[in-house]
Amino acid sequence: MRKLAKMIGRFPVVAFVIGLAIIFAAVYGGQMMRAQEVSEGDKQVKARTVETFAVGESREIVVQGEVERADTITLVATTSGIVRRTLAEGNYVVKGQQVVLLGDSYTGESAAQVALEQTQISFDYQKEVFELQEDIYDTQEDGINKTGSDESRIAQKQIDLQERANEFALDNAKLAHESAHAQVARYTIGAPFTGTLESQFVRIGDQVSAGTPLGVLRAQNTHDALIVAYVSKARAANIDLTGETYAMVGSKKAPLQITHIAKAPTRVGAYAVTFSVSPADTELFTDGGFIEIHLQLAGEVGTQFVPLDSVRYSAEGPEIYIVKDGKAHAIPVELGEVVGSSVIVVSGIKGDDEVILDRAVSDGEIVTRISKEGSAPQNSKIQEVERLNDELLEVDINEESL
Repeated sequence: MRKLAKMIGRFPVVAFVIGLAIIFAAVYGGQMMRAQEVSEGDKQVKARTVETFAVGESREIVVQGEVERADTITLVATTSGIVRRTLAEGNYVVKGQQVVLLGDSYTGESAAQVALEQTQISFDYQKEVFELQEDIYDTQEDGINKTGSDESRIAQKQIDLQERANEFALDNAKLAHESAHAQVARYTIGAPFTGTLESQFVRIGDQVSAGTPLGVLRAQNTHDALIVAYVSKARAANIDLTGETYAMVGSKKAPLQITHIAKAPTRVGAYAVTFSVSPADTELFTDGGFIEIHLQLAGEVGTQFVPLDSVRYSAEGPEIYIVKDGKAHAIPVELGEVVGSSVIVVSGIKGDDEVILDRAVSDGEIVTRISKEGSAPQNSKIQEVERLNDELLEVDINEESL
């Protein structure tokens, strides 16, 4: 330190210049370090946060299915009328027993019943006439000369024709009586099997039209339930038969088994998909009710499903952006059919690629993935879109049936 003090004392100007140089070097070095930190911070800020879809993930769709229970039937009015009698809920009925009786007026009179009584009288009269005529024809036949002459043959043919006319008149009266009986039967809604009236929808005095639901009858013995959903051709062709299929009934998850997929359209171009329900879960489903069914889609071998939001078009054709080494990379692809909110990719991507859903990303841009929790809203949005598509398809089906 003494030597340094002597040097400064002997050369003060030089010491001053050296001190300034040291201070300047320290300040410059600090600024460079801060600039480097700021630059790295800028890079982190510029990294775009994107939602991604793993190509290998299954694509779940939600469709509407109608429940068909073999042990439950909804009784409907077979003609228009006024409810005269009806059983109360919980009543036990045997096969053929009257459940609801309809009439034409509040007094209980029925034009069909009057017509039945008229045809009954006509049939009884015609039957009596038939028997008397047959006795007359038998007597006439006995009086015919059996010589085989032309006169006897003509007489025999005349008797045969009269007998046929007599039989025709009787058959015609019988058919008229049976037709009137069928008209009366339309006013009487009976039980097709033995069971319990589970629900009642009408009361005495209500006016109903043909097709109006009157009540729900459940058979004495429980049977399996089936669910039928109608989907588009593309969806029917790409259903994953090995994937998880289930229905949500409240908070309970009921597994389903796909038993049949129609090969031809049945309703307005829609294909029927039939699901069976486990006997243990049958009681969860109500006949005629609609339920949401969750099923998986799977393309053919070598193809992949991706969301439509991930596809962009350039001058060269469709392309999809994937995450590779922390950056976005554009990949040209060949597309197949559109299935709901997804599209089949025939070639261009692999099963382990991560597809970027953000359409604002550019090729080579640094990206960071959203966590699995962050992508949940996107998945729910996709399912909501698919649910709305199914509802629109169902509306089309109902309008066509009307």
